[in-house]
Amino acid sequence: MEKDEFLAILRRYRSGTASKEEIAFIEAYYKAFEAEPDIVNMLTETERNALLERSREELLSTLSTKKLAKTGIYRRMPAWGKIAAAVIAFVLLAGTGYWLTQTLTKGNQIVATQIEEGGNKDISPGTNRATLTLADGSIIQLDSAATGNLASQGNTQIMKLDSGQLAYNTTNSYEPIAIPQYNVITTPRGGQYSIVLPDGSKVWLNAASSLKFPTAFNGKERLVELMGEGYFDVASNKTKPFKVRLDKTTVEALGTSFNINAYEDEAGITATLVHGSIKVDNTKHSQVLTPGQMATITQNGEIRKQSGVMVENITAWKKGVFSFYNADIQTVMRQIIRWYDVNVEYKGVMPKNRFAGQIKRSSNLSELLQILETENVHFNIINRTIVITP
Repeated sequence: MEKDEFLAILRRYRSGTASKEEIAFIEAYYKAFEAEPDIVNMLTETERNALLERSREELLSTLSTKKLAKTGIYRRMPAWGKIAAAVIAFVLLAGTGYWLTQTLTKGNQIVATQIEEGGNKDISPGTNRATLTLADGSIIQLDSAATGNLASQGNTQIMKLDSGQLAYNTTNSYEPIAIPQYNVITTPRGGQYSIVLPDGSKVWLNAASSLKFPTAFNGKERLVELMGEGYFDVASNKTKPFKVRLDKTTVEALGTSFNINAYEDEAGITATLVHGSIKVDNTKHSQVLTPGQMATITQNGEIRKQSGVMVENITAWKKGVFSFYNADIQTVMRQIIRWYDVNVEYKGVMPKNRFAGQIKRSSNLSELLQILETENVHFNIINRTIVITP
C-alpha cells in the first residue's frame, strides 16, 4: 500500500465516506501494523517501536479496566478490532513523529488532522540554553560560553565539554572546605541543559527549571535542590545517599535513574522511577518506589503511589520528544508554553479533547499546532500568544 493511499483511507474514515472494507481496515489497524509490511515500512524505526509499544500498553490498559464491556462501540467487533478501536489514530509520516488524537466530545468519534507543509507563523523550538550562577554571585551564560575551563570553585574545576554539557571535576586534595560553596544552573522557558555533578551523577534539566548543588559533596549525603523538572542518573555510592529536595519533600536514591516534575503550575509533584530504587519522603508520609512506579505528592502532602506507569512518556522530553497519553488541552499547552516560551489564551468553551501521541520537540510551533488542530480545536498565533478557539 502506498503512503498516499493509506492517508486517503484515513481521510475518508474521518469524513464518514469510507467503504465497509476501508472501515474494517482502519478498525483492524493494530493487527495491520504488525502484519502489513508496507505500512510498517512507511514509518521510521523509532516511530514503529513507539507506536507498537503504545498499542500494546493500550491493550493491557483496556483489558484491565474492562472498558470494552462498558463501551457499546466495541461490542460488535472481533477481539483485534476492539484493540484497534482503542488505538486508532492518524500516523504522522512527515518525519515529525506519530500523532494520535481522540475527541471525546462526539461520542468517542475519532478525529484526525492532515499535516500541511509550510506555515507562515513559525516560532522556533527551545534549545540548549542555561545560566550558571557561581558561589560569588557571578553569572555565566552557558550557551554562549566557549568550551573548556569556565571557572574554579574550591577544589573543583567547572568545564564546558565539546558536547555542550557542563561538568564538575573535583581534584584530589586533602584540604578541607570549611563552608560549602553552592552553584545554581537555571534554564529559561525555551531552554534545556545537562550537567555532570562532582560525584559523576548526570542531570538533565527541562525548560524553566533550576538545580542548586554544592561544588563538592564532602558531607555524609549528596543533597541538591530542584525547581521545575529534571531527569537524574545517579552515580552509585551506598555510603553517601543522593537526595533531591523539593520544597517540603525529599527524594532519596543510591544508584538509580528517575524523573522529577516539580513545576508550580502542575497539580502536584511527581517522581517516576526508571531504574533502581528511590524513597519519597516528607514530614507526613513516605513511599519506596520500584521501577515503573510513580509517586505523586499532592498539595496537602499526601503521597500517592501508582504502578505500571508509562515511563517512556514521562521521560520522553529528555530524548527530544513531546509524549502525551490521554492528556487534556491544558496539560499539552503547559509543556508548549515552557518549551516555546509563549503564552496561551483560551476563547470560548474550553476544549474537552484528549490527546495521545508523540511529536519531536525540534518542530517549529506552527508544525506542532497543525498536528494538534482538530474539528473543534483551532489555534492562532498572535505575536508570542497562542489563541485557542473551538
